[in-house]
Amino acid sequence: MIKGRLFFLLLSFFVSTFAMVAQEELPKEMVSAFKKGEAESLKPYLADKVQFIVEGKENEPLIQKEAIVYLKQFFEQNRPSEFSVLHKSIRQNTGFFIARLTAAERKLRLYCLFTATGDQLKINRMRIDKFIE
Repeated sequence: MIKGRLFFLLLSFFVSTFAMVAQEELPKEMVSAFKKGEAESLKPYLADKVQFIVEGKENEPLIQKEAIVYLKQFFEQNRPSEFSVLHKSIRQNTGFFIARLTAAERKLRLYCLFTATGDQLKINRMRIDKFIE
């Protein structure tokens, strides 16, 4: 009886630890979409409303469809040649990541805020600035 409880307790610990580690990773499909500049592929990772702040210009939050159009236009003007996540943090149900996006001669810094519920990640704010090294 004690061995059974101990086994169950240890199993629960390892499963919850694995789940916490898995939550610390950003979805590969999302990172790939940023690398390729595929706005439509970011749809599953965008909240119902997304606010964009681009080089100091703050926009009103856009509904998801408008946000995809906005990102398409952004990627047309700034075709990614390189994208790398520099830092990320996920705590309970919120998180952020900072990334560097290189497009032609420009280096940009992306700062994305998101909510995280279960295995779902939804970006609700995206800030894009010149990358200062």
